[in-house]
Amino acid sequence: MKLFMRLLLSMAAMVSLMAGQATSQRPGSACDVVGQALKDGQVITAGVARREVEKYFERDGGAQFPTSTRYVYIECHYLHLDVEFETKGLPGRLFSPDDVVVKASKLYVDYSSKD
Repeated sequence: MKLFMRLLLSMAAMVSLMAGQATSQRPGSACDVVGQALKDGQVITAGVARREVEKYFERDGGAQFPTSTRYVYIECHYLHLDVEFETKGLPGRLFSPDDVVVKASKLYVDYSSKD
C-alpha cells in the first residue's frame, strides 16, 4: 500500500511539474512576439500585395530591390522575411504597394542590416 501511495504521489508531482512548464511562459515574453510574428507571416503568400506585407513587416536596412526585398518584423527587428515580388509600379516608383508576392521565405532570426 505504501508503494502504491508513493507511486501515486510521484506521478502527481510529475504531472504538476509538466503542467507548470507548459504554462510558465510569462505574458509579454519573447515567445508571445515570435508566436504573433509566425501568425502574421502566414498572411504573406503568393498573390498578396506589398501593402499587406508592410502591415506587419518593414524593409530592412541596406541595399533593397523592388523584386527582392528583405523585411524585418515591426515588433522585433531580429525576425526577418525575404520576399520576391512581381513589380506592378509606375516608372519612378520602385516599391509600389501594388507589387505582388511571388515567393516568401520562412521567418528567420538574424541581426538587422545597418544603413
